[in-house]
Amino acid sequence: MNIPFNEIEVNTQLGSRYDTIQIPELIGQCITLTRVDVSGYTLVNGLPPEISQLTRLKILNMSRCGLTKLPMPIFEIRSLKHLLLSGNNFVTIPGAISKLQKLELLLINVGSVKSLPSELCELPHLKDINLSSNQLEELPEELGRLRRLQYLHLTKNPITNLPKSTSNLRKLVVLTMDKCKLTTFPTVICSLPNLAILNLNYNSLSYIPSLIGKLKSLHSASLVNCKLTTLPDELTQLVELTSLALDYNQFSHVPRCVFHMKKLTSLSMRSCGLEDISASIGHMKKLTHLYLGRNRLTSLPPQLGNLHLYVFTVIGNPFRDEELMRQLRGGDLMKILKFLRNQVTDGPTLNRTNGANGLHNHTQETRENNIVNNNNNNNSMLNANSLDTSADNSGSTNFNYALLNNNNNVLQYTESSDTISSDLRD
Repeated sequence: MNIPFNEIEVNTQLGSRYDTIQIPELIGQCITLTRVDVSGYTLVNGLPPEISQLTRLKILNMSRCGLTKLPMPIFEIRSLKHLLLSGNNFVTIPGAISKLQKLELLLINVGSVKSLPSELCELPHLKDINLSSNQLEELPEELGRLRRLQYLHLTKNPITNLPKSTSNLRKLVVLTMDKCKLTTFPTVICSLPNLAILNLNYNSLSYIPSLIGKLKSLHSASLVNCKLTTLPDELTQLVELTSLALDYNQFSHVPRCVFHMKKLTSLSMRSCGLEDISASIGHMKKLTHLYLGRNRLTSLPPQLGNLHLYVFTVIGNPFRDEELMRQLRGGDLMKILKFLRNQVTDGPTLNRTNGANGLHNHTQETRENNIVNNNNNNNSMLNANSLDTSADNSGSTNFNYALLNNNNNVLQYTESSDTISSDLRD
């Protein structure tokens, strides 16, 4: 007898998550099944061998099932395209995974996997693999055999390098290796012609090689907290780059190559120790998002007023110009840009120091507040009375600034904080 079901999903509303369930041998008679989802439940006796009779099964979700080893019947389901095994406790993956020749998506993130079998690299159709948050120290040298791989997620693994064969992943589009154990930039990455998104946040890279200029398809690069002090001029060769995140590195000035990135729309350099911004930033005509919070800026270049910014944040900087501070407190981005723009003809007035009343950096760790104001004119302003101010022993006043957009709306008001997590939410 054949049972005409297309999908089986255990309804988590009928019992507590992590309840135990048993998949009956009769499941083999549901030959029209295309998806089975038992995520969040502990399986009694694992999977019955009869599940291999489901010749139309495309998706199997066994995430968070408390698996300490993978049930071997999985590898007899030759029709599988998506296999989801996140949040389990198995340490190894059997070489039998090579039997899943139609597999396109493999999710084993948030687990305990310590090694990968070379047989994993024999899956000719694999496009997306997520191995984040495991215990991997290295990848198989055969990785380059996955010629159709487009997405590779390795975040939060103690990986120190990539195998040389990675250069064969010619179709790779996304590579994420945040919070790994990289001490140098893996130069093999520079051989990936279609790489569009590269995330290497929270690694001790120290420098970026000039070979990075070969990544002609790169659209987004995130290099937060990588102990960088300089950038190579070859970054200007990344003609498709639109987003660059450099927060929590060690730059006293914006690297000159940044000003020559013609397509850059988003630049984030929070908590970098920036002391000034070059007037060259006025040439970045495509820039719409600029994040400069928690630096050492005492002034802003008038040329910033020439940009068509949508989001601009400068919280936690010790600005000294009284009129600039007044404009920032007003919370109207269009007026701020106009004020800066006027300084180009009126002369350099933004470097004034107001003696004892000069603005100093607000260093104490404080809370975050969200302020959203709407009115009939869609011309929201930040109420000056809602700004948190405090006086230090010298009589100086500390101000904090808002996240603004070019519709004159205050998107978020955030007090300065020295915590990483709050800064990355700005």
